[in-house]
Amino acid sequence: STVYEFISSKSNEKIKTVRKLADKKYRSQYGLFVLEGHKLVYDYLRSGNRPVRMFVADDVVERYKPIIDSASCAEVYVIPRDLYLHISDESAPQGIMAVCAIASLGELRDGCCVILESLRDAGNLGTVIRTAAAFGIENIVLSADCADLYNPKTLRATMGALFFANIIVEEDLLGFVDGLKASGRRVFAAM
Repeated sequence: STVYEFISSKSNEKIKTVRKLADKKYRSQYGLFVLEGHKLVYDYLRSGNRPVRMFVADDVVERYKPIIDSASCAEVYVIPRDLYLHISDESAPQGIMAVCAIASLGELRDGCCVILESLRDAGNLGTVIRTAAAFGIENIVLSADCADLYNPKTLRATMGALFFANIIVEEDLLGFVDGLKASGRRVFAAM
């Protein structure tokens, strides 16, 4: 059975850390990101991942108990709704969030891939990942200057598809494309 701890102070270190994770610099430094909302948390769990810790507003603990218990998460913190609003990035928060480890990036697998160069809008990046998933394309190759995968806008726009995608970040995108062509793969470009 899951053990719940109660936090009520804004000065608690775990609360401060969650707030910092809104900034890409701290996501990179800690190797962590935040997922918010029951659908994203559920899809993260469904993809076989386990969060580092979870936060749930005190007024929705019972509603989300099945999700929390299935997470097998060692650290679950119940916090007052006003403290939840303090750490939330959502305009209409559902009261559940998970702090998760940033996954290591993949290697190109068989099948199609979508290659994105300099796509800097987080929402658009998430939408392309979600659309690729709808077409059964799991390989997503990004140039190094694309938007942050773990930006809350990107995460929301993927609607959970990110957790099932094979993401590759390529420093030398032209070299990568040349390698695909050399291996006999067809490459189509759109702008």
